[in-house]
Amino acid sequence: MTGLKSTGVAVGKVVLVAIGVPYGVAILINSLHGWPQSDPDQSRFCKQLRPSRVLSLNYALWDQCSMLKWVPLFIRAKWLHDNADPSLKNIPFGENGLTMDIWLPKSKDYHSRLPVVFFIHGGGWGSGSKEIYAKLGQELANNLTSTVVIPDYRIYPKGTMQDMVTDISDALLEFRKLSNTSHFSGDTSKVILMGHSAGAHLSALAAIHLAAKDCNSPQQEPVFLKNSDGNDQDTEQDQIRYHKSGEENIVTDPKGNVDSEECEGEKCTSNTGHHARETEEHLVPNSEREENPAETMVDLVLYVKGVIGISGVYHLMDYYHHESTRGMEDISLMWRAAEGLQNFEKYSPVSIVPSLNDSQIKRIPPHMLIHGMKDTMAPFSSASKFAETLSEVGVPVTFKLLPEGGHLDLAVGMMEPDRKWYSEMMSMVMEGAMSFLKDGNT
Repeated sequence: MTGLKSTGVAVGKVVLVAIGVPYGVAILINSLHGWPQSDPDQSRFCKQLRPSRVLSLNYALWDQCSMLKWVPLFIRAKWLHDNADPSLKNIPFGENGLTMDIWLPKSKDYHSRLPVVFFIHGGGWGSGSKEIYAKLGQELANNLTSTVVIPDYRIYPKGTMQDMVTDISDALLEFRKLSNTSHFSGDTSKVILMGHSAGAHLSALAAIHLAAKDCNSPQQEPVFLKNSDGNDQDTEQDQIRYHKSGEENIVTDPKGNVDSEECEGEKCTSNTGHHARETEEHLVPNSEREENPAETMVDLVLYVKGVIGISGVYHLMDYYHHESTRGMEDISLMWRAAEGLQNFEKYSPVSIVPSLNDSQIKRIPPHMLIHGMKDTMAPFSSASKFAETLSEVGVPVTFKLLPEGGHLDLAVGMMEPDRKWYSEMMSMVMEGAMSFLKDGNT
């Protein structure tokens, strides 16, 4: 009898822990975020304490704990930044107390102004900084023989998505001014925007917003199309589609020409169509073209030769629905940075592009989208949808899908040569950059 009682007590403790810990975590997290309520039509307490949501939230938080393995790498990146040339870091721009860092190739064996890569860091629109991407900035500069600029931007709650796009544009303008009076070696007529996660979203959004500032077109309010299917999950059809093709990367241009490339592991074979694959060792152009600095935002997009988005989010409502399956949509800062669900279409590249006129669409630079199929934070269906949207309106786009790629590891993998994704990601980025610069000079 005593044994049964002891067993019952033990079972009771296990049940109490199994229920109490997940609910305790859910209550703590929601309390820290003020019991947020992105959808006012639902009771915030009842919604957040449903058993299914509590379990989903705990699983998502546990999944995010895997990012702790990157802490030593970020510490090394911070050390690199702290010891970098003071004249190349924390350079002020704009009117909001922001700064940017500049990374140059370690090799001084270049004799002309270098192409410029602007890298926009991620962080869910509410975290992240340029300092922790210092190693990536240096590696990109070395491999691409380019000037790499990493600006800060106003993350939430200091800024909204509109503010973030403005900050990116301000950084582009400021660097154009600096390049004419400094030793930064940047050819600001040859700029590539590149970003990871939220930074990929902001890079695409900034390029599209700049393209929409067409002085030859009548001013109009874009008609944002509600083309979300309300479900940003990688469906069974998506999985079948991409597994059947292995890894198929499609390149389209306005003339309807297509390049396809299939990859297995890190070995790729290409069938070359309109865009010839180049094998140059670096990106320094053979001839240098002097251009006047952009004086207005209307001119600025003319110098952006391409956009590279890694693990990005391109339709906010779809991503909101994806986050709801993880119990994260209210805790996420995305809807706050967008100033509410009603603005999701306004800040979704997938929705904005079809609303532009022909003149504005022609100003959108070519894109390369890179995404991992094992990305649980930002499903690859988002990049797939954006690639299709760009292709449908005739904007050149390359879509790279990596069967074993996750979310953070693709960008972090480029920070040190011994990382798993270093060679493959650097090769893809170099391919995209060379294609943009080649086409941009024709």
